[in-house]
Formats: sequence, structure tokens, C-alpha cells
Amino acid sequence: RGLIRTGYAPKNEMTVAAIATRFGHPPWLVKTYEVAGGLDYALARCEANNRRAPLTIRLSSTTRDVAIAALSDEGATLELGRFASNAAHLKDHPNPFGSVSFQEGLWTVQDEGSQLIVALLDPQPGERIWDMCAAPGGKTAYILDRVGAGNSITASDSHATKVTTLRQRLSETEVKVLEHDACKPLDTVFDRVLLDAPCSAMGLVRRHPEIRWRRTMEDVRARVALQWSLLENGALHTAPGGVLVYSVCSDLEEEGPMQLQRFLIAHPDFTVEQPT
Repeated sequence: RGLIRTGYAPKNEMTVAAIATRFGHPPWLVKTYEVAGGLDYALARCEANNRRAPLTIRLSSTTRDVAIAALSDEGATLELGRFASNAAHLKDHPNPFGSVSFQEGLWTVQDEGSQLIVALLDPQPGERIWDMCAAPGGKTAYILDRVGAGNSITASDSHATKVTTLRQRLSETEVKVLEHDACKPLDTVFDRVLLDAPCSAMGLVRRHPEIRWRRTMEDVRARVALQWSLLENGALHTAPGGVLVYSVCSDLEEEGPMQLQRFLIAHPDFTVEQPT
């Protein structure tokens, strides 16, 4: 019988090249996974990247029970999030974005990880808060949802078109929206600083599979340098006793743990606070 080369290999014979071929990932990314956790980890990451992502929503803090009841009446099935208190995975809704619950603002689309970042920031009423790279405004809106009226929130972005979108989204709020390069100083310090930094977005491959082919290791290095500049400035603007939250939508070591380790060495006046 003739033999046909398929490009597939048994799991126990997997190599970087075989995993890249089987799961449709660039070899540099698979190699990065292997360096971080070995071949089994690389295989698991690529398998996870190829699974369909759920539609995750954020329920309003003030109308959470009302939103759950409304979605149920509309025929939806909800699976509550594992970590973020207002997160839910929306299933089986016949027309989610045409629904009354959506039109009335009882929920908005937001990944559980994004919600968890705001939960870790833990903003409190009356505090000075800076969302450094805020566009398109999802996390700022959640901060506002948690602290309520009479707030002191500053949201900035360096791109004019993104700032326009940000202003439109927050137009009926007290949030101060700035077109500002967050690598540069402002004239105040803040109790809570959120740096959801520009990154390679390699943690979003599951939702945006094209990203894997649009990035190179050179792109990652460029973003690491930008993240460092933003972190340095965020630290300068965090008041004594305040909280600085650093987050990226990347699962690469260079943009996450390695960046954090470097920051802690350079800033011994900061300590890591474990989430509760």
C-alpha cells in the first residue's frame, strides 16, 4: 500500500514542527510555548487556542439579578463565571444583541479576564483612579459601575480616533477623558492605577486566530519595551499605599512574569499583593 504523509504525529512523538503543522500555529510561537513549559504545555496551549470561545458578558453590578431573570425570560441559558462575580457565559440566546435586556443596558460583552482585572484593582468610591490605556473603555465603564457617581476617574489613550470612541462611550459620565501618551507624566498621583498595556495579544488567539500569523518575536520585543516605559510612568503616578495593576492580554512570559520580575527589582518600594 502507498503511504501518505499527513503532517500529523502521535502525541508522544510530537515536535515543535509537528505541533505547528497539526494545530496551525507559527513555529516561533510553538517554540515559545515549549521554552515556557515543555512540549506537553505547547501542545495544550495550541489545542486550547483552537477551541471555540464562549460569548462572555458582564452583568451590571446594580441590576445583576434583574439581568439574569430577563435573560432567562428571553430563552437564554447562562453559565456564571468562575472568578469574576458579574461574569456569565451566554448560551442558546435566540437573538442576544437584538434583545430587550441588551438594549436596556443590563449587560455588555466583556471577557471574564477583563472583568477580573477591574476586580483586582478593587476601586473604591472617592478614590483617584487612572486607567492609563483605556480605549475602547470597557474596563473604565466597569470601574465606573463599581464606584458609582461622584467619582474621580481619569481615562486616557494616545490615539485620537480611539479617544473619540472613548469619549462617546463615556459621554454621559463624570470620567475625565484625555488624549495623552501614558508614557508621559500627568500633574497628579492616583490611589489606583490600571495599566492594561498594549501587547502582542497572543492570549486572544482563541477569539482572533489571525493574530498568530500577524505577530513575530520582533513585535513582542517592541511591545515589551513600550510596556516597560508605561510601567515606569505608572509607578511614578501611584500614591504611597496605592495600587498599580499591570495586565496584558498575552500569555507570553516576556510580557507577563518576566516583566513583573524586572519591575519588582527596579522598584523595591512595590510589593506583589496576592488576590483573595
